[in-house]
Parts: sequence; C-alpha cells; structure tokens
Amino acid sequence: MQKIVIINDIHGNLTALQAVLPKINEINPDYIFTPGDIVGIGPNSNEVIDCLKTLPNLYCTKGNHECYLLDGFYNPASAFEVAHHQFIKKQVSMSNRAFLKAIPYEQHFILEGFKICMLHYARLAQHFTPITKEPNGDDLDTLYHDIDADIIIYGHEHQESIIEHPRLFINGGSLGCSNYHPGNAKMILLTLENHKYQIEEFYIPYDAKKVRDEITKINLPDGEFINRVFIK
Repeated sequence: MQKIVIINDIHGNLTALQAVLPKINEINPDYIFTPGDIVGIGPNSNEVIDCLKTLPNLYCTKGNHECYLLDGFYNPASAFEVAHHQFIKKQVSMSNRAFLKAIPYEQHFILEGFKICMLHYARLAQHFTPITKEPNGDDLDTLYHDIDADIIIYGHEHQESIIEHPRLFINGGSLGCSNYHPGNAKMILLTLENHKYQIEEFYIPYDAKKVRDEITKINLPDGEFINRVFIK
C-alpha cells in the first residue's frame, strides 16, 4: 500500500499550509505531491518554501508562478500583476530560488501497478496552455494526450476535479486560494493498493482573515484584488 498526500497550489499561504500539517503527520504518507504554484498570490512565499523543505518524501513540479519568478512574467494583464511578481521575487531567498529552479516540470512514478504523472498543467512550447474550465473526460484526454500514465495529478485550476475516463485525472483544488472552499485549506489523500485506488478529500479550516490582514500589512501589490477574490 502507498499513501500519497496531494497539496496543490499553495500560493504563498503559509497559514493554510500549517493548518494541514497535523493531518499530514497523522497520515504519515509515503509521498507528498505538490504540483506547482508554491509561490505567488499569498503573503509568505519564502516561508512556504522553507516549510516544504522540511517535509519528508516531498515531490514537487514547477507551476506558472515558479516560472514567473525564475524567468520573468509573460503576458501580463496589468501593471499590478507585474508589480506583484516583482515583489514576490524579492521575497524569495537565493537558496530558495535554487530550490525552485531544480524542480522539474513533470514527475513520473510506478506505484502499486499504476503509472503516475504529476505536473502543474499541460504545456505548449515554453508556456502552460490556457485553463479548460469545468473539464470533462474527453477534454482531459485531449489536454494530456501525450502523457503515458494511468493517473494524472495536476493543478493550476483552483476548483477541484476528479474524473475517471478511463484514466484517472486528479486536480485536488487549491490549498492556498480558498475561493472555492472559503476558510478551508484543501488536500487529498490518494491510497493505492494492488492496482486499486481510494481518494479522500479534506477541507481543513484555517484563519483566512489572518492571511488577508497580512497581505494588507505588507502592502502586497494587487493585494486588494487578491483578498477579494482568492482568500475567503
């Protein structure tokens, strides 16, 4: 039997991450999967990386926010977004930037008879493809047509989606952006045994007001928008 904890899209929300750690410790998983967007949006990107680096059996993939930090922000929608990502880059230490740089875009595993691929989202050339909202199985088969895996674990879209078609596609939803599950940090436990799987979803309360107040206190660029849309 293999136990995999999945924590997607932490987005610099240390308070939400700390809220799920007791449950992770209780589960004592064989693997912790973090499919990208560790940084950005929330107030504590550097501290989130520091925290993740202490976790055993951690496996990560790069998300678009890691790419923004390492390679620069492409296709900005506003000057506020540019200022936000410049602020986040200054937050993150050189050693933690090196940690992010070493993270691959994909991780592949064979566990309990399943081929598993973890990635943030589908990519085209050097960039991630646009998000497919409320995808069905056909959408996901098309999106990940070039991935040889029975189980695909991904993120990027903050709304959770678990679909078997016939491959299993797991988007656990965002841990750090609680717009789809106000006041709760989202995580998933995937248990694999003898070519069978079980999925448990956890919604763990955290102090979203504390995060909003910290965003305001540090004058995080685009903070008013982030507080209104992402941290509920």
